[in-house]
Amino acid sequence: MNNRFRIIILIGFSTLFLLCTWAFSDFMSVRSSSYPSNTYLVDLIRLLACIILSSIAFFFLEGKSNYRRFLLACVVMILATTLTIMTMLLYGDGIHQFLTERFS
Repeated sequence: MNNRFRIIILIGFSTLFLLCTWAFSDFMSVRSSSYPSNTYLVDLIRLLACIILSSIAFFFLEGKSNYRRFLLACVVMILATTLTIMTMLLYGDGIHQFLTERFS
């Protein structure tokens, strides 16, 4: 499989995974009774999701050296995080409304 195709697949998968993880964890933290004090848990969940996806990207991508594979994995995570942030900013209200209808 071509490495460019792998990068596109990883960006799409990472963006969807981060979007689902971030939206659901934000939704659950806002609904909890201890909302302001539990935001560090949401940040830890986000960090863990990024670390997991970076590890998957590192082993999935091809490269001549580990340094090149690490750089490609970092680029994939930066692009996926950027796309997730843009999606949450543009469609966050709709996602929150969907989750409220589904889980209330």
